[in-house]
Amino acid sequence: MFRTYLKTFYGESRAVGRQTAGCVRRARFSIALATALLAGSAQSADWTETFKQAFHSASGANHMGIAAHGHRAILAGKYAIDMLSYDPSDDSWNLDFRINENSAGGLVGGIPAVAIDGTRAAYARLKPGTRSTWEIRARFHHHQPNQWSTLITGIPGRVTSLAFANQTRVAVGYDADSSWGARIYEYNGSGFQHVATMQLGLAQSHTGLTATIDGDWAVAYALESGTSAHQAWLVVYRRYGPGNWQFHQAITLPSAGLALSMDDDLLAVGMPFDGTGEVAVYRRQGVLDLYQLEQTLTSPSAWGADSFGFDVEIDDDEIYVADYAETFPGRANFNNGAIHRFTHEDGSWTPGTRFVSSQGASGEAVGLFLSVTTQRILATGSQNNGTLYSFKRPWVWPIVWLP
Repeated sequence: MFRTYLKTFYGESRAVGRQTAGCVRRARFSIALATALLAGSAQSADWTETFKQAFHSASGANHMGIAAHGHRAILAGKYAIDMLSYDPSDDSWNLDFRINENSAGGLVGGIPAVAIDGTRAAYARLKPGTRSTWEIRARFHHHQPNQWSTLITGIPGRVTSLAFANQTRVAVGYDADSSWGARIYEYNGSGFQHVATMQLGLAQSHTGLTATIDGDWAVAYALESGTSAHQAWLVVYRRYGPGNWQFHQAITLPSAGLALSMDDDLLAVGMPFDGTGEVAVYRRQGVLDLYQLEQTLTSPSAWGADSFGFDVEIDDDEIYVADYAETFPGRANFNNGAIHRFTHEDGSWTPGTRFVSSQGASGEAVGLFLSVTTQRILATGSQNNGTLYSFKRPWVWPIVWLP
């Protein structure tokens, strides 16, 4: 299933899609070889990246979208899409090929929505020859680099989020200048068809920009602009059969937040713009299958948290939260950035490992965008016109029951 997140950074809306490794809950049998360092907080240890490399330095990327699955990743900059593969022999991500879209006006200077799963990768672009119609391009992994086809077309605005579920359902968020939009598409045997438009249903409200989907559930962000406080919402839709999606629930958010992640019955929304930032975790429960607030996560750091929740991803019983602006003692100046890992234990989410850059340079901004795959945590930063950071996941001992 794919995951999608939209962020606002330096006054520009940016989007990134990503996925998890599927519905099967996996045991973690990989030994993390990264060095554990003492952290400033007694609750966690710092793990430095095992691989760091600049991409898109000639393409004006600056801030990159990332989506990963297994040993494959798709990386998006301003004017190009990179397909990467992981080489375990030297613990590095290598460039397989690049798609340049600038000549076609494709990405119009903004990071597009990207996504990947076990069979294909996808990205959104402005349809060549048009001014405001967007389309989704996709490629199966076994195809040649130039074998991309149009999956969905006719989207009436700049695509800002992209999410797939079961390889047959797609949620798309878009910005049509004066309004937002969120659509659900389904595969009908010959192609993807628009089957629902997600709406909050309140006067002077906008639904869209970011949307995600998981199984029979889809969620989109909404903003009630008719109120002085600009109330933020989450709009939940449920599938009742082929092509039949219905409004299910509206969730009031305590503050603006656009980073979304879904996994099974869990839903997380990052809200980095209020104070130091926070993440609200909801769980679907009860006979009515309603999402209820389970816990609000805050930064475990005693210093420097500023954009906690700028990106967020649920992965089984773990939640990874990005704070690109976190600054802490022993590191240069500001905006070093960090990824925080929370685990679900004894009915609550507990902070643990913190992932940071070994360089610790000013303005690295680790955690602009985040993707979690089987054995790696990938994050992008702003150094060198865009840098990819790869962290090995902490080792978790498997439980073996003996007779």
